[in-house]
Amino acid sequence: MARVRVRRPGLMHATAAVIAAGLLAGCSAAAPGSGAPAAGPPVGPSTGGAVDPGGGLSADSVDSLVASRLAAPYAAAPYVMPHIGRQPDLVALMRLTGIRGFTLSFVVSNGRCSPTWADNGASALGDQALAARIAAVRRAGGDVTVSFGGYGGKKLGEACRNAKATAAAMQRVIDAYQVRSIDFDIEMPEWNNRAALDRETGAAAILQRTAAAAHRPLAVSVTMPFNPRGELYTRAAQVMDSVKRSGLRPTVWSTMVFNEGTRRTNVVSMTQQYMAAFHRLLHQKYPNATNAQVNAATGLVLMNGLTDSGSIYTVSSFQLLTAYAKRSGYSRFTFWELNRDRQCARASNTVQENCSGTGQGLWQFTHTTAAFAR
Repeated sequence: MARVRVRRPGLMHATAAVIAAGLLAGCSAAAPGSGAPAAGPPVGPSTGGAVDPGGGLSADSVDSLVASRLAAPYAAAPYVMPHIGRQPDLVALMRLTGIRGFTLSFVVSNGRCSPTWADNGASALGDQALAARIAAVRRAGGDVTVSFGGYGGKKLGEACRNAKATAAAMQRVIDAYQVRSIDFDIEMPEWNNRAALDRETGAAAILQRTAAAAHRPLAVSVTMPFNPRGELYTRAAQVMDSVKRSGLRPTVWSTMVFNEGTRRTNVVSMTQQYMAAFHRLLHQKYPNATNAQVNAATGLVLMNGLTDSGSIYTVSSFQLLTAYAKRSGYSRFTFWELNRDRQCARASNTVQENCSGTGQGLWQFTHTTAAFAR
């Protein structure tokens, strides 16, 4: 994720990823105007069919991978920090761009085993203003994913004493906002801490089993940075091993490859090379999976405009990579971060919180991303 410093004490944000896994089977009908998700199974963006309740990487003895596409609101859902920056009207943005989903980021701990929003340090429970925004998105035919983790901060897996307690803290957020899709953005510092990492993947597995037992839909995405070499490669392999130990079956594995290269880097070529390496790693961990299954279990997270490393994802490179992801059969395509989907008033060599750092029309990256789910 982009390490955009937020003008809040002790907070830093990195681009996000989405863990969306689970049983996307019918749930009880919501009362009109309640803001609860609509009843029934979400529909996959390309097949027009219900998303497979057993989608994801199986940790069973056959070591198989059986993934299905995410439903449209979750397949293309830009990350947004919901409390800071120049917050857009999400419903108006849906009408303007065709986007149907948003990934709210990030939920971390308050230093203890209690969920809080990383962008403003407020409790992730009882946020009535945010609940009203979510309800408006749902009335307009969209939905949200909640992302746990991100870069920096103290994560729930670090603060809670075990996987069960971690899951209980996360379940409170799921219940508070009637969430059907969650993302685990696994980065620093918890992926340097095997116990914390195992608590988080163990919690995700508990949440998945709990939703299945209650016949509630819950998509689970696992997101992580990736590089074909060095520490990021090693850490990604460790995350996959932890997921397999936990019994979690992610709906989609999302990878972030954008904080690499320089201004001269061909980001389209680099991204495609990194994705090929990511797939080789998935094949190592799930050797019985076919190429089509690995592609269907894949999500790609980019950054709009200037990245921390200096590389630049322009609108045209986004368009090419959206087409590449769709052609490859990926289940998810999104970006960090929605508040940056504007052209900067003046040129800058540093990443900005409220603009992309490249030439663009207003909300052009969001409009491009929306095309992935159509």
